[in-house]
Amino acid sequence: SAQDMAEAIKDGVEEDESKDDGGMRKLNAFEIVAMFGGMNLNNIIVATTERHVHRPPQFISDKSQDEIMGKVKSALAELEFSPEVDASGSAIAAHKLTSHGEVTMSVRLSSLSDTFHVVTIVRGRGDLMEYSKAYDRLVGACSDLVYHHAA
Repeated sequence: SAQDMAEAIKDGVEEDESKDDGGMRKLNAFEIVAMFGGMNLNNIIVATTERHVHRPPQFISDKSQDEIMGKVKSALAELEFSPEVDASGSAIAAHKLTSHGEVTMSVRLSSLSDTFHVVTIVRGRGDLMEYSKAYDRLVGACSDLVYHHAA
């Protein structure tokens, strides 16, 4: 009957526990593996020598959410972007008007655990060269947030 079907569907629905109380997204193991290039988990922690060749659009930080978002927001403001933090405090949308038009980017924070976060920088729209310059300067300004594994 329709009532049995509705109850079966209701019983099969699980609550989404992927968000903290603060709204920050928690990553599960499958998302972490996919985010860092499949089963090659060496990409999670990039060696200092490799960082100059290829800068991934995300990094791991052991700093608090408030410290990460505060530092990123102030760095974007210094780069003359207009950063806007979302209601959950785990994402920043930023835009800047340049001689080549508007350049946009977003910075998203996801939780790996209580002490580790993944910071992802996503290009929006606008001139690629202007974004690339801004990205390099942003990553440089936030270099103290990057977790470095002690080998």
